[in-house]
Amino acid sequence: MRRPEFLALMIALLSACSIVRHSHVRPDYDAADKQQTVRLIALAVPTPGDADRGRLVAKIAQRYTNHHRDFVVTTASTAATLPEDRCDDEMQGVLTLAATYEDAGDEVGISVEAKLVRCRDGEEVWAAGGSGAWPREDPQISQVIAQYESEIGEDVVPYVPATFHLLRALLDTLPYPELVDDDLVMEKIDLAD
Repeated sequence: MRRPEFLALMIALLSACSIVRHSHVRPDYDAADKQQTVRLIALAVPTPGDADRGRLVAKIAQRYTNHHRDFVVTTASTAATLPEDRCDDEMQGVLTLAATYEDAGDEVGISVEAKLVRCRDGEEVWAAGGSGAWPREDPQISQVIAQYESEIGEDVVPYVPATFHLLRALLDTLPYPELVDDDLVMEKIDLAD
């Protein structure tokens, strides 16, 4: 096989194995949202009847987004369904995460559809979705697992690795906002933990 054909085959195979199935940002993001949609709430819709896993999804999304993007995600919460009105007076956007889990022996499968919706008009700014399966135990993120066990409870421990790894991949496709308001910068500093 010639080198260009081999490279094309490898790219196709690697992209077929990607845990992020889709991701897109509004084409007018820089003009419409980069500085205007930065103060968010993370809202998870968990598998029915499992509020703890919903809290896990929302908390991981809140922390990861605060640490790896210049968004200010002030709150992590759950809801049985996505409410019509997700915004309050201070919110500029809502990061929604609909997660489903599948227990598969030594692994946990997870699928998440995520969206960032701006509050002023309800328009979608960013969306991504993906799925994958990970072992229930991951010594490489033992501190992360211990943190969520302490905050939420022992029942979420087997779900932390899959949730963390998938959300990290999805949230890495978020755009980069720009904080121009000093009050938001200070609020972001206060949220860092």
